[in-house]
Amino acid sequence: MNTYTESLENRARDINPEDDIDYSAALAEVVSMFRNFDEALDTFLIGHGYTGDRQDIDGKTAFIKSRFEQKEIPLPRNIRKWYTEHKRIKKETAIRICFAFGLTVEESEDFMRRICLLRGFDCHKVEEVICFYAISNRLDYAEAQKILERAPRPNTKRLDFGQEVLYTASIVAAVRRFRNPEELIRYISGNIEQFGHNNATAYRYIRMMWEEISGEEGLAAKEKKKLYRAFDDMDLEIKQARSGEPEARRRGRKRRSGDFPVTMSKDCTIRL
Repeated sequence: MNTYTESLENRARDINPEDDIDYSAALAEVVSMFRNFDEALDTFLIGHGYTGDRQDIDGKTAFIKSRFEQKEIPLPRNIRKWYTEHKRIKKETAIRICFAFGLTVEESEDFMRRICLLRGFDCHKVEEVICFYAISNRLDYAEAQKILERAPRPNTKRLDFGQEVLYTASIVAAVRRFRNPEELIRYISGNIEQFGHNNATAYRYIRMMWEEISGEEGLAAKEKKKLYRAFDDMDLEIKQARSGEPEARRRGRKRRSGDFPVTMSKDCTIRL
């Protein structure tokens, strides 16, 4: 599985917009090489105990159902359609599969990213941070649901970046230290305003880049100065070139461009 992903990543890196190729078509070709979810899922199932025929949809579906039933986890809907209609699954279903197959946190992250093409655990969501804790501590799905029932729900509002923000790395580090669910629930309750937000780290970096660009001495201001200097230099070159023109030629150019002096005589006639 790693080799497959690395191969696609290397192909994408080799495509350069400056090369004499159809850049969009080359990228589209790489995208077309990505496996459907059901193809990737076959690789996962074989790595986790399935020994039947890869073409046997009923056999693969039965194998998946057996893992859910063994762990007493509610079955996802329309498992067969994952194969017959190439349906992709939602994040909640992917996490249930992680519980059903007894995956570790690292294996769960790998499954969600490589097999499902989803992001890993989003620990700014109460549901996912609880599942992250449960899988880290080898708790089953039912225990995770009991913790979730006791946890508060976030009242989503705009995150204030002027105050201290708990980024994903900070949440993960804290969760790894907790020795029991009570500590996790207290942590969520005490920081509930920090939950319900996505991509806080990305927002932080975007804000940092914007401040770097938009400040008085930022990149935008510097580029503006360079642009003005370039125009000033161009104007100076034009003026210097024109200063050596014959008078008659200069007056003719001004008439053609409409840029010529207008004077009025004593008898009120206009002279050009």
